[in-house]
Amino acid sequence: MHTTAGVLSQREAFDRKLQHIPTEGIMSLEPGETAVMGADGNPVIISVAGLEMLVVHTGNIEVVDSIVKVFRERGVTSLLDIMMSIQMYLPRNDAAFVEKAARIGLRYVWSQCPIAEFLARQKAPLGKPIFITIRRDN
Repeated sequence: MHTTAGVLSQREAFDRKLQHIPTEGIMSLEPGETAVMGADGNPVIISVAGLEMLVVHTGNIEVVDSIVKVFRERGVTSLLDIMMSIQMYLPRNDAAFVEKAARIGLRYVWSQCPIAEFLARQKAPLGKPIFITIRRDN
């Protein structure tokens, strides 16, 4: 499964009527769907098991347990089937997520792309409200 991330202005996000990734909630993304989240420093967690993709936008590390619970409710029986990526985080925020996931038994967990690095790569305008898009490509 592949995802593509990008940046939109507040106006563009509103005009496209994209689903918002809920803060403190878990959202499924289907192939071809795009969702949007605020660039507030809370990371996005993209988790995959089989053909299921879940996205979460939160700073609360306890959501790792909730993600596993949702996958279990959807028939995932082994923690080895779950992959989790923590992206667009503030420095030091990612380590807590990775450590939590390892403590509960997830083996395929990694962090990538701090928020400042992502926004710089996207040439995001400084000082303006922006939104980050996450698109599930397949």
